[in-house]
Order: sequence, then C-alpha cells, then structure tokens
Amino acid sequence: MPGLMGMNNLFSYLWISVFIMLIFCTIAAGSDTPEIEHNTLFQNMSDNLLSSDDSRILLSAVLDRNSELQTAIIAADSKTGPPVRTEGTGWHDVTMPAVISEPGQYRVVNDYTGVGEQIGLLINCSDVYVDGNGHTFSGSYENYCYGVVAANDYEISNITVTNFNSRRCTIGVAYLGVLAGEIINTTHYTNTGGISVGNGGSIHITHNTISGYDSENPSTEIFGIAGTDVSDLIIEENQISDFGSSVYALNSIGMMFSNAHNSTVRNNTMSGPLAVGLNIENTDVEDSLYSNIYNNRISGADSLGLSISNGLFRVANNTVFSGKNGILVTADDSFITQNIIRDNAGNGLSIHGRNLTIRENILTNNTYNFYIDGLETEDFLHTIDRTNLCNGRPLIYIRESEGDLIGKTDNPAMVLAVNSRNLTVRDVSTGSNVAGIFLVNSTGSHVSHATDSGSITGSVALRSNNCSISDLIVSANKGYGVTLFETSNITFNRLDVSGSSNTGILVQVSRDTRINNSSVGNFNPETHEDDASGIEISESHGIVINDSEFSNGPYYGVFVANCKNVSVQNTKIMGNKESGVYFIQDSFVSVDNSDILDNEDCGISMDFISNFTLNRNFVTGNKKSGVMFLDVKDGIIADNLFNNSENVIFVYEKTPLVWNTTLTQGENIAGGPYLGGNFWANLNGSGFSQTHADRGDGICNASYRIATENMDYLPLAVPSDDIIPDFIAGPISGTPPLSVKFTDNSTGYPKAWNWTFGDGTFSSEQNPIHIYSGIGRYSVILEVTGRDGKQGITQKQGFIDVNAGRYIGPNGMLFVNSTPQNASIYLDNLFIGLSPLKAIGISAGQHTIMISHEGYQNRTDSIWVKCNEMTYVPAIPLRKK
Repeated sequence: MPGLMGMNNLFSYLWISVFIMLIFCTIAAGSDTPEIEHNTLFQNMSDNLLSSDDSRILLSAVLDRNSELQTAIIAADSKTGPPVRTEGTGWHDVTMPAVISEPGQYRVVNDYTGVGEQIGLLINCSDVYVDGNGHTFSGSYENYCYGVVAANDYEISNITVTNFNSRRCTIGVAYLGVLAGEIINTTHYTNTGGISVGNGGSIHITHNTISGYDSENPSTEIFGIAGTDVSDLIIEENQISDFGSSVYALNSIGMMFSNAHNSTVRNNTMSGPLAVGLNIENTDVEDSLYSNIYNNRISGADSLGLSISNGLFRVANNTVFSGKNGILVTADDSFITQNIIRDNAGNGLSIHGRNLTIRENILTNNTYNFYIDGLETEDFLHTIDRTNLCNGRPLIYIRESEGDLIGKTDNPAMVLAVNSRNLTVRDVSTGSNVAGIFLVNSTGSHVSHATDSGSITGSVALRSNNCSISDLIVSANKGYGVTLFETSNITFNRLDVSGSSNTGILVQVSRDTRINNSSVGNFNPETHEDDASGIEISESHGIVINDSEFSNGPYYGVFVANCKNVSVQNTKIMGNKESGVYFIQDSFVSVDNSDILDNEDCGISMDFISNFTLNRNFVTGNKKSGVMFLDVKDGIIADNLFNNSENVIFVYEKTPLVWNTTLTQGENIAGGPYLGGNFWANLNGSGFSQTHADRGDGICNASYRIATENMDYLPLAVPSDDIIPDFIAGPISGTPPLSVKFTDNSTGYPKAWNWTFGDGTFSSEQNPIHIYSGIGRYSVILEVTGRDGKQGITQKQGFIDVNAGRYIGPNGMLFVNSTPQNASIYLDNLFIGLSPLKAIGISAGQHTIMISHEGYQNRTDSIWVKCNEMTYVPAIPLRKK
C-alpha cells in the first residue's frame, strides 16, 4: 500500500514520493500518458502509523459500544437483575444480577454466570461504594455481557468499585457519565475489554489486573483500559498482560484514551503479547493543561509501545522495551525526557510533532533508535541536546548555527542539522537511526569520509543547497541509501551503497545534482523491495551521473521520471532484474559512453521521451532487447554497439529517429577509422554488422533498416583483425633542411605507431612531420599495433634522399662505412647521416671527416672527393673507449 510504505504522516501528502513504476499503459486504451504509482520516502514508519490506526479503530469501536450501552440503559432495554432493597445504614448485601439505585455501601455475595445479554451490577445513582468481595461475574462471548456498569441519563458521581472480578465479558467495569469515582483492585480475565470510562472525569483507576485471551472469543478488538471524552483521570499501578498470541494481538491495546484532558498515567505495567501498549490522543490543547505519562513499563507490544498525539504531554521515565516500536509522538509542544527505550525490533523514539523538548532519553538496541519525520522546516525545529544517547553515543542536533565541525571525537550516532550554514562533518561513523546525516534547509555543508550502517537511510538532504558529500559508505539500510528532496547544487563523490533493502539513491524535485564515481549494488537478498532500483530520479532538472555503477538491482538500474536534462555518462549498469535504464515522460536526456549489460529486461527503455541522445554505449546481453521505445521523438542514436537477442523494439513507432552522424574521421566504438552509425550484432553471430562486409572505411557496404520508418545509413562494420603496415610520405627528396610529412596508410585499424626516421630520431604520432637536416639517404621504419595487441612492421630502404645544395662548385659522390655501423658521419663538422652512407652532391676537393659512435673513440681523417666520381672511404674500425 503506497499510503503505508513509510513517512505517510508527512511526506506522502506532499508527494515526497518518487515515481517507482509504470502501472499500466496501452495505446489501444487511448491513454496518452501512463499512470504513476507513488511510493513514500521511508518504509519503516508503516509499522508505527498502522499501529496508531489500529488504536483509533479500536477506540472508535469502544466509543460506539459505550454509546449503544448507554442508550440501552436509558431505554431500560438492558438485561439486569432486580433493584437492590436497602434498609438502614452500613453495608448492604447484593446478589448478582442486580440494579443499585440508591446511595450506599454494597457487598457482593455471589459469583454469577450471565445468561444472554446481561449486566452483573447496574449502578444508576451517585454515592455508591461496591465491594465485590472477590466474587466473579462470568459472561458469554455470544452476547454483550458487562460485569459492572455505572450509568444513567444524567451525570452521576462518587462511584467506587473494588475487589470485583469479571471473566469472558464484553467489558468488566464500565463508567459512563461518571464525574468522580474509583475503580480499585479489580481483576478481569479473558474479557474483550477490561475497564472503560466515557463522558466523565476525576476517576481514579488503580491496582487493577487485566489479562488473558480466550481462543473462543470471536472479537477482533481487545483492550485493557479505555477512556473517551474524559478529563482528570489518574491511571496508576495497573497491570495488563497476555492478550494472546502475537498473531491475534495485532488488534489488542493495553490502554487507550481519546479526548482525555489533564490526565495522568503512571506506574502501570503493560506486557505482551499485545499490539499497542498505551495510546492517548486528542487532548485539549487550548486549556494548556498537560497530560502526564510517567514511570510506566511497557514490554512486548507487537506493533507500538506508547503513542501520543494531538495534545500537550509530559512523557518521562517510562521504559518501553522488547516490542516492535517504542514511543511515537505526533503531538506538538510536549516534553519527552528520561525515557528508556530498548530492544525494540523497529523504531525506538519516533517524532512527528513540532517544538518538542527531547532530553536524557536512553535509546539502546532498537533497530532504529531515533526517527524523525516531516517535510516543512518547522517539523524539525525542536529542543534536542546531546544528553539523548543512541547505543551510548550522542544524538547531535544543530539548529540555526554556522561553521560547526563534527568529527571523530564527537562520536555521533546521528547528525541532524536544521537551518544551518557551512557545516562540516567528517570522519564519523553513524548507524541505526532514521539517517546517519540529515540536512534540513542547510547551505554549504560538506560531508566527507563518513559511514553509516543499519539506518533507514544513510543520508538525507531536505531543501538544502550548495552541499558536497564525498567518500560516504552506506550499508544495510532499510529505506533508501541517500535521499534528496527539493535540493540544488548537491555533489556526490565516491558514494558507495550496498546491502540496501530499497532504492540506493533517491532524487526528487531537485536541481543541478552531480553523482560521480559512485556505486549501488549488492542489495539485501532477504529484505529488499521488489521495486528497489539503483537510482530513482523524479521531477528534477540538471542531474548528471558520471563514472558510476548500478548493478544487480531488484528493479531498474537507473529510473528517471518527469525530468529534464538528465545525463548518464561513463557508467556501468548491469545485471538488474528489469531494464538497465528506464526513462519515462522526460526530455533532453542522454546516455553516453556507458556499459549497459546483461539486464533481465531491456538495456534502455524509453516511454514518452523527446530530445534524447544515446551515444557510444555498449548495450549487450540484455534479455528482452537492447533498447525499447514507446512514443519517442527527436532522438539521436549513434556509435553504439548493440549485441542482444533483439536489439530494438518499437512498441509504437511515432516518428523516425536519427541513427547515424555524418561520416567523420575518428575511431568508432567497433575500432574502425570513421564515425557513422551503430554496430549491429546478435548473440548467434548473424547481426547486420557481423554479416556485411567493410566497404573500406569501417562502414558496412549497405544501409540497415531497423524498423519501418527508421534506418541506419552508416552501420559500422567488423574491424579487420589483420594489421598490414604501410605509409607514404612527401616530399621524399630535396635539400636540407627537408620537411617530410609521413602518412599512415596501414589497414586493420592500428591503435599505436612507432616511427624510426633513419637519422636517430623517432615518433609515436600516427601522421608525423619530420625535418631532415643532414645530407644522405635515409631508411624509414614503421611499426604499428592493433587494438588486440597484434603488431606489424615495414621498412623502406633509402626512402628519403636529402641531397646537395650546401656546397658550391663541382660535385662528387661519397660512400662511407664503419665498424660498427650506424655511426654518425660529420663532414666539415656538419652531420650528413649514419653509416653505411651514400651521399651525392658533395663538392669536389679536400674535406675533414669525423666518424662517431657511442661507446667508441671518435675517428677523424682528411679525404679528397673527386669531381663526378664516387669516393669510397673503407670500413673504418672504431676503437672502444
């Protein structure tokens, strides 16, 4: 039920909820847009609110039954015994069933089992004291039966019932319209209700025992003590226990009071099994009188230990333990102090009111020690100090402050900041509360190196802006890992959410949010919700997800609804139970450079989307399809690799989409040299790109029709596996300095290049420009490496001829060699090449030649170059240094 999935009291009525799923949508039904189901923020609160609702239902049933009973008494329709005859003063014996119509002291002298609908004793006058003398009135579950009823058509007062027992009754003792009285030391066993008071006040109910459940009782509501429309009650030293099995006890309440003004409930013991221990609501705020709830001990409540609402209360020194939820406060201006709340399976202390004073409460070993609820800033403005301890650590509350620093030495169980600025939280470890770090209407906060384990949500930002959260680790949370609502300019870096039971990141009604280097995965297999996604974004604008991972989610990896300008970049989305990415009713959205792999439904699903791009994504192994479109337009899908059982499904093909860019040089996603369309493969190797030849530029030799109105005109081809190196250059001859442009002409789509230019220099560019300054003929070597690591090498001997032009006069030719070779040759101190060297255009005449090689001594000689002839310098042996 979406209304009971958490935080209903506040968040649901202002639709804090995210759009979780598309319930149903069919074009045949004529629906232009799908209906969205809302889910509330925190699931855990459903237990508290359900418990409170149960209490109200039971109160209403008791009130209705009391009205029926009073009407029956006034109309003399109730089945009672004869009037008691009194003579003189002192004690009067009374035999049940009977009617007491005169003031006095009465002593019951018999046990009695009712026949049909019956009242053991009916008191219809004031100033009556009844001693039950330990006797028991036994009723029947088949009929309405009451032990003692004090009521009339006018108000009566000063009624006391003591030492009376009832069994198997509808209600043991009922006071209706009694203005003053006592119910003392009575015992009620296996009744539907123990004690009920209504439309009266100044009643003291003390030292009564109410217990037991009989499986033969057909009633679905059982209670111990109930009061409606009463004031100035004192309820103390009563014991209520054992309302049956935990299954049956879902409709049982220890004490419940509605419209109970200025009353005190103290020193009572309520122990399970029962659903709710104590519930008080609708007290009168205008009279500024507090109802006091002191020193009660409540244990084993299967739903809720103690609940107060709609009034002024002082709740102090109570112990609530070993149940489901501890204390729920939905009242304002009240005091919650010095309570011990421990070992509850749900929430310890839950706050839904305003302007509360919360001090010195000890919250220990509850699944969630402290819970606070609200949507408006005023819902979080309280007086809370560090004397409240959660598992021995302080609850840190910061209100209307600036520049606070919370660090490791503060050892917080939770940090709650309201109306604060420039808060810094770092190096803290929180857990087992509503949230680890909760920012409300706060600006410029910075959270770093924080961990939270076992809270409902790891971190919450409500109406906060310009905040950063870095290196946050959230694990084993019941609700969402991180929640943003009505925020702006929030940046997450290195967020890690694991073991979650619900969506990892929730972003609602927010703007300009960046989520970087984050991961959500490893959902709790035992407790996760079936609609839990990696990240859910709704009603938001300007959201960027970058370098992140959303894997193995029970629902979608990324879910985006009713948003604008949402971008998913460089992100891995894999192994999710539904689609990897699901867009619905969005515009200007994109998925780029991401891996969408092995999702159980679609890789990317888009419903009612406009202005979108899908670029350079690996979309492979998705069970239903790579992409699925329903009523989309203005989309560009290019440079993606699709390899799924079915790559594209159009539920409704509205308008043609663009499936390729113009042909542009650059490496495409398949490793080819040109950008164009998409690579189309399937799992059995018969995809379009797998079966159509490369036309020579990495593009298939035919266009690919995707659907009736959709065509990829430049589908990508399978890259060649063979690396065949080749190159061209120009100019390849000339005078020094000679600038030569080399152009790679290799096939097989190499990824790396290594040029050797022959003059001792190198380059790793694909198409380098090199300047030769020495005269000579130079061999050039090109080595290329493909994307799969395969290599190829080619060499062109004497490819570059750097010739004469430096010397004036008749020319000759020169051949020089050395041992070892590859020595540098200098002619008249000018480098002309490496040995062995053949040089032309050398001016005839005498020259000085020097031969140099690393590790060897230089050799210098004088040579004579003949005109128009080749002058040979023999292989000169060089000496090692």
